[in-house]
Amino acid sequence: MKSTLIIIALVLSLLPLFAQNRNEVVWWEEDFESGAPGLDTPERVLADSNAVLTFNFYCYIQEPAGATAPYDGWDAFNVRISTNGGNTWTPISGYPAYNITSSYAFGAVFGEGPGIPGWGGSVTAAWGDTASFDLSSYIGQSVKIRFAFASDDSISYDLIRIYNITFGGYSNWNDDWYSCYAMDDGQMTVASLGPPIEDIWHVATDVTAPLPTHIMKFQNAQGTYDPFVRGYLVSPPIQLPDNGGIRADFMFRGGLSWNDYVLLEIAGNDGIWNYLEYIQPANTWSVYNPSWWSLADYAGQTVRCRWTIVTYSDIPQGSGFMLDDFRIYHSLEIAPPQNLQSVVNGNDVTLTWTAPSADSLNQQVRDVDYYRVFRDDNDIALLEATQLTYTDLDVSPGMHHYSVTAFDDVYGSSPSNTVAAYILSAEEAEFSHDDNSAETGFTVGHSHQMAVKFSSGGPVALNYVKVYVDSVGSSYFIIRVYADDGPNGLPGPHLLQFTYPPGSIVEGWNWIAVPENLILPAGQFYIGIYAYSMSPHPIGLDTSSHGFSYKKTGLDWEPVTEGEIMLHAIVEPVTENEDNAVPPLSLAVWNSPNPFNTETTISYTLPAKGQVCLAICNSKGQLVKSLLNEPQAKGEHTLAWNGKDDNGLSVASGLYLCRITSAGKQESRKLLLLK
Repeated sequence: MKSTLIIIALVLSLLPLFAQNRNEVVWWEEDFESGAPGLDTPERVLADSNAVLTFNFYCYIQEPAGATAPYDGWDAFNVRISTNGGNTWTPISGYPAYNITSSYAFGAVFGEGPGIPGWGGSVTAAWGDTASFDLSSYIGQSVKIRFAFASDDSISYDLIRIYNITFGGYSNWNDDWYSCYAMDDGQMTVASLGPPIEDIWHVATDVTAPLPTHIMKFQNAQGTYDPFVRGYLVSPPIQLPDNGGIRADFMFRGGLSWNDYVLLEIAGNDGIWNYLEYIQPANTWSVYNPSWWSLADYAGQTVRCRWTIVTYSDIPQGSGFMLDDFRIYHSLEIAPPQNLQSVVNGNDVTLTWTAPSADSLNQQVRDVDYYRVFRDDNDIALLEATQLTYTDLDVSPGMHHYSVTAFDDVYGSSPSNTVAAYILSAEEAEFSHDDNSAETGFTVGHSHQMAVKFSSGGPVALNYVKVYVDSVGSSYFIIRVYADDGPNGLPGPHLLQFTYPPGSIVEGWNWIAVPENLILPAGQFYIGIYAYSMSPHPIGLDTSSHGFSYKKTGLDWEPVTEGEIMLHAIVEPVTENEDNAVPPLSLAVWNSPNPFNTETTISYTLPAKGQVCLAICNSKGQLVKSLLNEPQAKGEHTLAWNGKDDNGLSVASGLYLCRITSAGKQESRKLLLLK
């Protein structure tokens, strides 16, 4: 049986490669595509004073004798240099001279071809010799040094020890040359310097690998593995990011006996190895399987990972263990902008927000390069990172919704909180008694009803109730409109009542559409609000004014003496007629043409402003296409349907229903599609 002892070092690099997830990058990886195993130094710039490589080493490997042309030796060990960060390596010569000019292991086994030199056999004294390499031809360049070893498939006992490395200002000095960890200074890329004779980890080729062609394999020459093994494969030190989402994974296949196993461990700053995963096979894995785990507990630490193979005395059953594509991923989400607020001034809307901050383990503070501002889901502005305010000029009348996202050069955040802004039409007016500034919070409790008194010189249609919320609770609002016919001109029986759900309530100003066409006569009326739960929303209170706000904690209304409750009424004057009211519209929907071939225009009327849902259903009442779900003004509206469903696919010929829902009422229209 082949019994080859080799020094295996993972040749690893930090690669800014992007994973499939747009918010995740490969922080660190090893794909084993670097070919022959080696031991690499860190990179250094050479100067006149340090352009000599020296090290102590002991070399006892397979003798060169017996090799045939074009090779004059078998297993070999050599020194290489790279001037491009480790992308390519060139063998270099020094003292003592190589005793092999063309190694079979480097040339044939690892595919480098004839002419690769190295040391073979016993070329050093029992306690090690000092090697010296002149690097003066590389002065001024940034270089890395590799100590490389290659073994063929013959039976041999190979041992190499390297210590006390110096060059280019780098020093890896250790007086205890016999220590297995003499090279473990946190800068060398190293796996193990003293594996037992049965350690059979090695780099191999596998065309079925997830990333062909190289893998790390625990397998002997017979296609199985050895008993009595505790073999380690250890990564170099890896500095993990300070925060964000951190996970690691790898791909594996192979097979072990029922009581043999693979143990995955990790050591952090304390150097203590901790268990991550235990893999006990069921004889064989025919394909590569994924394995992944979270490293969030090690954020900011320098870690090492190792795979430990443990086998016992029974005859091995299986092909060993194959490992590929070990990666550590880091999520790079940007936290969204915070505390977006809006202020309406005429037809202009001014937005303000604060910069992103880390708000969870899956997010981190990154440099913001720019912000994007959205109105009604449309991108309207691109701003520099220093700009935390924006004024949207000359906005059209009606309800609008704003959000802001942050971007660096690659990634974008999720949207900020959404704020609403209502622009009055030329016919509308906003009644209020406060100055839009909330000095203190006033809690709307389950036993508190509140109302604000307004006056109108003529009949008005109440379109919106506007309320300022200091912070969001979990209750829903009950909005009430009262006449002033109670005792002493206080609120009497309510004229209108409707609810507003907690999921729609936001911090700051809320514009709440009145669902019915309510006409209020000239004179005084009250807008009231009541939070129905034990978890209410604190309502803004303006202490600069008073005399118009009331509360009801028992049976009677009483004035609020601390200030004005921040409730506004958005109204639209109406023309008086005999009934002192505008003839109401009815909820209706129709289309033209009908039947239609490719497209039809759908028209509908709304009796009042409010939330509108317009949908196409099949003859069984199943949803086919959602056309509209948003607040709209009262009156007549139109939109087109092109005969496609929510997936963008054309529907079949047949009978369909156009269904409109608003203010708790519903109407339908039959549509006939003929192709």
